[in-house]
Amino acid sequence: MSAEESDRGRPIMARYDDPVDLVWLALMRRLGIDVERTDAAYATYDGAGTLAVAVQEDMDPDDCLAQMLLHEVCHALVQGRRALTTLDWGLAYQEGEGLDEEYATHRLQAHFADRVGMREFFAVTTQWRPHWNQMGPEPLRGTEVSSRLARRALENARAWGWEDAIHKALERTAAIAEALGEAAPEGSLWRGATGRHPTTGLPYATREDDGTRCGGCAWAEVQTDDTLVCLQSGLRACTVDDQARACGRYEARFEDDECGRCGACCREGFHEVEVGADEPLASEPDVVVARESGLVIPRPGGRCRLLVGTGVGGSLYRCTRYSERPTSCRDFAMGSDNCLLARRRVGLSRG
Repeated sequence: MSAEESDRGRPIMARYDDPVDLVWLALMRRLGIDVERTDAAYATYDGAGTLAVAVQEDMDPDDCLAQMLLHEVCHALVQGRRALTTLDWGLAYQEGEGLDEEYATHRLQAHFADRVGMREFFAVTTQWRPHWNQMGPEPLRGTEVSSRLARRALENARAWGWEDAIHKALERTAAIAEALGEAAPEGSLWRGATGRHPTTGLPYATREDDGTRCGGCAWAEVQTDDTLVCLQSGLRACTVDDQARACGRYEARFEDDECGRCGACCREGFHEVEVGADEPLASEPDVVVARESGLVIPRPGGRCRLLVGTGVGGSLYRCTRYSERPTSCRDFAMGSDNCLLARRRVGLSRG
């Protein structure tokens, strides 16, 4: 390493770098996007692999490079593959255009940030903050155009291989926040980190106790010995106290109609349904299609052809052949591991 000369005459062998900047710059390299700092714009993408982001001095006091980079990554995911070769991801805001895409970006950004309990830290900037602040705890849920676009963008994150890399950057940022703890002064953005559940290690939804308890969570599975296992932890042996403060992935135990409001296992959660050769629907060519791997019910547009309803109002999701559903569908009991997986895949449950 070559040495630089300081103003005081001593040799400088290394420089200080902000650790969170390093985490997110490493993510961008992983995604194939170069990052430059500029005093000419807040954020602009050249359509050829370089993203320019404002220097810190030109940002609002509660903005940071990590937050800006997550926002721009979400823009790319919302816009789709062509955005990577288009100026400013192909966005245009003339005469009100592009608002649905912007709001979808907020929803996806909040979904990712919620995974580590850092929605405040990764909040959007300036004029977009009012929309961000009014989003509820399930930012991907809903029938609005922006909700549908955000769910599709989450599918893009998986299809492009970006999701795991984003989550790794988020976890590293959360680890830094946890290490700082009370060392961060009041008013610091780092004070927005929520802390973690002592057993599962999952982040809380808020810094203060919000009153939710593990025993009331849909993902606390009761075992034969009456102990509770947290399905969200991903560890079948992870038992939790029913009176312990619940983490940010808490969802109240489901009512019977939740299946009709959700429908995740029958729509975008999976691409097709496997059907056994000896099952009732196997002999119906209008329903099943033969693949090399076997018989399946296809899902054009991500939705099973036997599914009706919209999941809102009086139009609950319903299977028109429920009593004849194949084993692969019967495996999705409400509140099971498979149910959680399906809800995660459409953005209804965090994880």
